[in-house]
Amino acid sequence: MSNQSTPVLFCIPYAGGNASIYYKWRKSLEGVVHIIPLEMRGHGRRLNEALYDNFDDGVEDLLQQIQDANIETSYSIFGHSLGGMLAYEVSRRLEGKKENIPQHVIISGCLPPNLFGTSRQKKVQEINDSSLSETIRNLGGTPEIILQDQELLRIFLPVIRNDFRLVEEYAFQETPSMGLPLSIYVGDADTPCDLDSIRGWYDFTESTQKNIKIFHGGHFFIHEDEEKVIQQILTEMKIQ
Repeated sequence: MSNQSTPVLFCIPYAGGNASIYYKWRKSLEGVVHIIPLEMRGHGRRLNEALYDNFDDGVEDLLQQIQDANIETSYSIFGHSLGGMLAYEVSRRLEGKKENIPQHVIISGCLPPNLFGTSRQKKVQEINDSSLSETIRNLGGTPEIILQDQELLRIFLPVIRNDFRLVEEYAFQETPSMGLPLSIYVGDADTPCDLDSIRGWYDFTESTQKNIKIFHGGHFFIHEDEEKVIQQILTEMKIQ
């Protein structure tokens, strides 16, 4: 159980990522925001666990992690790319439970639900490992040392292949918009997430507290423009 009084930010990784991508945030915001990076099954410290069977499997797993944390202070949820859509679906379920709901949802580098998964030209099951590696390299965000190391690739590729499958198999359904405050982050050179499409997120919350923030960089602007992202998160959480 968490007894600390500082606000909490749960962070969900992107496809192929793991909780460690947020460790630097946790260190830099120590005492200001308590960062709790969530780990997806089959990733990072949970590498030996089975990968998610489907998108809903992931939502339920992450929802359980948040509930098990027993947070007694205000909290928000952040997710990037695949993590952004997971954050949205987890938040919708938390809101439906009508108890201990997040004060803010921050979705980063992620198309709205009706467009999610549509930017990929070829399905992940249609491309071989070499083509998948090149796709990952072009997106950025993955250290070259992984892409050049065959042993690391042997471990990494099945993970990101499954994550991409979750994106592709996400089934958009017309549902009532959530009422939670919503912030959308996008990079000014993020090809998969163009600004016109990103504006579609406004249709998915009834809250008057909604905004889009543009940062410098491509799809992984959360690393390229990290300091400004962190400062904006503090603003969103009403800490500055």
